[in-house]
Amino acid sequence: MSFTHHPETRDQTIGCGRPVEAAPSRGDSLPFSSEAGPGRAAVHRIGAHASGSCTIRRTWGIHNWLLASLIAWSLVAHALPVRAESIEGVQFSPLVESGGVELELNSVGLLRYMVFIKAYVAGLYLGPGVEPEQILQDVPRRLEIEYFYAIDKEDFASSTIEAIRRNVGSEAFGQIEDSVQQFARLYRSVKPGDRYALTYLPGTGTELALNGEPLGVVAGAEFGSAVFAIWFGPQEIDEDLKDSLLKKRR
Repeated sequence: MSFTHHPETRDQTIGCGRPVEAAPSRGDSLPFSSEAGPGRAAVHRIGAHASGSCTIRRTWGIHNWLLASLIAWSLVAHALPVRAESIEGVQFSPLVESGGVELELNSVGLLRYMVFIKAYVAGLYLGPGVEPEQILQDVPRRLEIEYFYAIDKEDFASSTIEAIRRNVGSEAFGQIEDSVQQFARLYRSVKPGDRYALTYLPGTGTELALNGEPLGVVAGAEFGSAVFAIWFGPQEIDEDLKDSLLKKRR
């Protein structure tokens, strides 16, 4: 496919400064005639009138046409909707809303257990202007996990407690232990296809929801960072999953 550019011409009537008795021949140039260039049009006088006015023709060159095209394409690109992401046949919405805050999907990932077993897929959402490296700071964030296997609530509780302790250390764990225990009691058993959503909002706390149904909220920025450290801390559950989720979307 090819495109051919034809310079655009526009006629405009302006004041010449003095009346004339006869119109000059077509193509005569005004004293301020110019050739088209970056950011300007070529200007030629193509007619004059007894009233003292002139008709000029402006011809817009290739630079102006390219600039207009770039602006148009930029507007189209910004108007396109953010696309959803699919992994292992599981879809993650491009945008979610929680507590009046819109969070955008950053990336998705797959957790493998013992290399060959696909345990679950996850999607990481971040608030406006939040960069992936800020994941454990006091910023809006959300992690959605959809499971391929059934897991008992007791297993969720025990593994969460141990993973938080491993990432924050014994001293810091002691300071948030009550919050950790409160959160562990929120868990419900899951079956294949169920989805947990873990959402932290500054000033609100960390909400756990199952298949869109809120199970409870635990307050505190320290706890919020600690529970997300299960996936994004120094002793993360899986390095490949962490890298996949923190990778910025193109």
